[in-house]
Amino acid sequence: RLPLPTVPVSTLNAVATLDAISINLLNQYPELKAYGIVCSTDTCLGIDVSPNGQNIIVTNTNVIEVFSIDGQRVGVYSFYDLYGYQLDYKDGYVSVIHWSKDGRYLYITTSLGGDGGPDAHYWGSLGRVNLKNGTWKDTGISGVISFSPTDQCIAYSAKESEVRILDLQSGEEITYFTADYYQYFSKIVWSPTGRRIIVAATPEDWYADDAKFALYMIDLDRKTIYKLHESAY
Repeated sequence: RLPLPTVPVSTLNAVATLDAISINLLNQYPELKAYGIVCSTDTCLGIDVSPNGQNIIVTNTNVIEVFSIDGQRVGVYSFYDLYGYQLDYKDGYVSVIHWSKDGRYLYITTSLGGDGGPDAHYWGSLGRVNLKNGTWKDTGISGVISFSPTDQCIAYSAKESEVRILDLQSGEEITYFTADYYQYFSKIVWSPTGRRIIVAATPEDWYADDAKFALYMIDLDRKTIYKLHESAY
C-alpha cells in the first residue's frame, strides 16, 4: 500500500546502536565469530529496546547492559548486584520486567534456576534503574509483579494468601487477603483502565486430587477482593 510507512528515527537509531555494539563485541572477542552473528536485531541471547527507542539492553541472562542510542553505556547490572551474594547451588538470572512510560526508569528483577532457566515460581527482587545517570535502587518489592497500564500502580505478591497494591505516585500501599489459603499467585492481570485486577491463586498441594485453583478480582475503586471462579486442576 502506498505511501510506504516511514520508519521512526528512534527505531533507526536503536538498530544502528545495536549494530555498533555487535561490532564492538566482535572486536574485543574475535572468538565469538565462530558462533555466527552476535547481538543483531534478530539473533542474540537477549535484546530489548525501550518503547521510546532511546535505550537498548543486551543480556546474557546473568548480566544486563544498558546503552543509550548514542552508543554510551548507561550501566551494567548483574544478578549478584541485585540479589546481594553469589549462590553455590542455583544459577542467578536477571531480566527486564518493565520500562516506565515516561522513559525515566527501567525495572529489572532477579530469579533463581538451573541449566534449564529460571524457576517458574521463584519470588525475585525488583530493582529500578535510573536511565539518566545509571544508578539503581532496591525497591523493596519482591514476588509475582505486575505494573498497571497507566504506570500508576504495582501489584505484587510475596506472601501466602495476599496481594499488595502500591501506588507509585502517593506511596500508599493496600494489602488484600484471600478468604482461603493459597501458597502463591501465579499470574496478575490488569484491566485496560488499571482499576481492576485478576489474580490466579494456586494452592500449596497443587498436585493433590482435591486441590482447588481460583481466580480473584480486586476492585481498586471499591477496595474489595472477591472470588470469581474456582476449579480443580
